[in-house]
Amino acid sequence: MSTIAKAIVMRGDKLLALQRPTGSAQGIWDLPGGGSYEDPNRELATDVLNQTGQHITVKNLAASIDLNLESTGNPAHRCDFYETENVFSDVRMSSDFTGYRWVSVEELKTLDPLDPFVATYIH
Repeated sequence: MSTIAKAIVMRGDKLLALQRPTGSAQGIWDLPGGGSYEDPNRELATDVLNQTGQHITVKNLAASIDLNLESTGNPAHRCDFYETENVFSDVRMSSDFTGYRWVSVEELKTLDPLDPFVATYIH
């Protein structure tokens, strides 16, 4: 089972949601991160900075979600969600994403399509 990590980046009571532009994940709303990291404290923070321009410090593991995504052609995966602290700055999107929104958890639930790990985590 492979493990990926995502960052919960907050501004007040809003989460940072990103929209993917191309490939099999085209249009999917997601949270920053998404890589497989040996050292999430360092590598997840670097990915979030590269993806969004947000400087974060990884704090606590908030949840681990296991999903079998065989129907999408992917093997079973685990996704670890990490709480973060961040220094607020303007979001600077990498070319890995087409858009972003600061949303409440309720608003995140309405974004479509939503990454299956994120959807499981917030429901």
